[in-house]
Amino acid sequence: MATLHYTTHSDLVKGRKRRLSEDEDMSDAPQPTSPIPAAAITPRMADRFPIARMQRQQGKPEEIKRFKADTRKRSTTTHMLATLTKDNLIGLVTCLIDRYPAIRHNIIAHIPPPTVQSATEVLLDLRRKLEQSFPYNRNGPSRNNYTFSRVREPLFALIDSVARFAEHFTSPSSLVFPTDAFEYLDRAAQIAHGLPDWEDEGNNQPKHKLYLQLNSYWMRAIENAASSLSEGHSFSHDTVSVWSRKLAEHDTLAPRKEFRDAVNKFFQRLGHLLSSTSTPPHHAVEDNIARFSSPPPRMVAHADVRR
Repeated sequence: MATLHYTTHSDLVKGRKRRLSEDEDMSDAPQPTSPIPAAAITPRMADRFPIARMQRQQGKPEEIKRFKADTRKRSTTTHMLATLTKDNLIGLVTCLIDRYPAIRHNIIAHIPPPTVQSATEVLLDLRRKLEQSFPYNRNGPSRNNYTFSRVREPLFALIDSVARFAEHFTSPSSLVFPTDAFEYLDRAAQIAHGLPDWEDEGNNQPKHKLYLQLNSYWMRAIENAASSLSEGHSFSHDTVSVWSRKLAEHDTLAPRKEFRDAVNKFFQRLGHLLSSTSTPPHHAVEDNIARFSSPPPRMVAHADVRR
């Protein structure tokens, strides 16, 4: 009697090769995008099959949590503040401080101290506002009382900012290095030279007072530098020479030699750093003054508002 043998599908697959037509039929069939669910992959399968390992890693819950944490939305307050201009934001903070004085200390504590570069950018922006406030005149900006009244507010804002930053950079409590202090004072003096001269001598008093203020700040910076020397700090001959040269130049450009007191203090306190075996200490600064004693060329930086 003949014996029947039941042949399974796996036996057929193992016992014979597929025909070319079968391979073509299988290639036409759509392939599933994820043949094995990630949850059904065991660690043993992941070790044996690289594709399964990738699918298992992609399904880790901690990575899903990390992705969600990285895509947190910004708060509504942040979006609203992002729409404000710089001036509006300054006005908002100032208004809050005036209305709630108790928060002033906390806000000031979180504001980083100004740098020479950031202070210069503020001053240049204020100078642009001053230049733009001049009324139009086809013969050039006028220097009469009417024009002064039109530019008074931005002019005083610029002068006040120059003095306030000078106070910061020369204050002994601000821990500003002398090099930064002298660099700012040099730029501040350049701003002062570019301020307009008015027909009415009374209108020139704010500029004159600014020169006197800067002279006192130069003297304070010189004193701070001398104190640094006594504490063990040192400055190179070239660095001190640059300081003396710039100070002498500003004294020459000032209409009333408002920086002469600062020049005298400089050679009294720092002149020995410029001396050589054949040149007395005070001659170094005096030579710098003589070098700029001839009428200087007109300084032009951006738009000169003195025209």
